[in-house]
Amino acid sequence: MHSKTAGQPTHAPEGSSDGVAEVEAALTRMMRQAARPATWKKVAAASGFGLDRAEYLTLARIEEASAAGPVRLTDLAEAMGIDISTVSRQVRSVADAGLVERTCDPRDQRASRLRLTPAGRSTLSRARRTSQEAMSKLLVTWSVADRRTLAELLDRLVEQIAAMGSADPGPVR
Repeated sequence: MHSKTAGQPTHAPEGSSDGVAEVEAALTRMMRQAARPATWKKVAAASGFGLDRAEYLTLARIEEASAAGPVRLTDLAEAMGIDISTVSRQVRSVADAGLVERTCDPRDQRASRLRLTPAGRSTLSRARRTSQEAMSKLLVTWSVADRRTLAELLDRLVEQIAAMGSADPGPVR
């Protein structure tokens, strides 16, 4: 684990003259911490819902598509960058819990379209509030300006990654 002094790692990664190595190391540490099951379990337990991380991400992605109407399973899998069998299991889990509704696709009766139920919207809203409360506690010593700067820089990075074609392309159409 890296200890910090004045916001900086105690040792700089090799090749860090342009800051790229520090960014990569910091993102690696952040993703590792965020992906830990214990991290998600604490957020889930605090909110009183039983969603796992994959279910949360599935609900969030379906919700993002709601402006364009219900989303097809194949489009959801593509947008999430995961195999259709994986997204199918995740959707089945949230559908069985009454959080997602499947309807027949009027253009293809073999396919279904997905949308959040009122319970799904409520659950996702609670999950987001809980996540934001946890984030607020993490950033309690940060100024509002620093928080906004972090959000802007992360958004910029995500947009550049997406532009490379190797990431989430944005809302499902």
